[in-house]
Amino acid sequence: MPQEHIIYIPMVFLLGFVLGGWLVTRLVRRQLPATREPAAGASTEGATRTATSIWPVLSAFAIFASAFISTHIFPLFGGVKAIASATAGLRLLDQRPAFSSAEVYARLTEFGVAGRTLYQQFTYSTDVLFPLTLLVFLLLLARYVSARIALGTRLRRSLLALPLLWFATDMLENAMLFSLLAGFPARNELLASGLGLVTVGKFVLLLLSISAPLLCSVLLRKTASETR
Repeated sequence: MPQEHIIYIPMVFLLGFVLGGWLVTRLVRRQLPATREPAAGASTEGATRTATSIWPVLSAFAIFASAFISTHIFPLFGGVKAIASATAGLRLLDQRPAFSSAEVYARLTEFGVAGRTLYQQFTYSTDVLFPLTLLVFLLLLARYVSARIALGTRLRRSLLALPLLWFATDMLENAMLFSLLAGFPARNELLASGLGLVTVGKFVLLLLSISAPLLCSVLLRKTASETR
């Protein structure tokens, strides 16, 4: 796995933490004696459990993991691995960001005509579908975590907003790359010089989208247990 994808490790840890908490809760509930509840109370609890079920989160993660393996490990669907195979291992500009116009165009030149064509197709196909699978997972995960701990309205909205901001930044990066590749060899100094900053911003927002639910789940759950 490339170094820039180490950012996904906290996501796996977060999923394990959430899944572990869900399993513990299930075991505790099975050990408690059954109690009769009013119909209205039972209906409300059923709706809450449906709204915060772990299964949509796990399903979304399975789809994301399949997309990641297909595009980053195997050369399928014109993904990252396919471009690397076609260009003798050249790294994409979001795998190793470039912060000057000269470096951006020097690296695009190295890709050659075939590599640039494949790279351009990548910006509006695989590199849209793959982030979409991750976006769905992150939104469902943020919704699951925020529904199971005490969060204020602002914090809950922030958890949901972070993945959307990350996805918007990712699509901005794609649009900039598409424009640079479509106009090559003509130069757009403004887009080229700003591309690296957008890439860094994308990964910062992704890291926040992954780590914020984990921190909220750990810190707020610990605070709630201490106040009991």
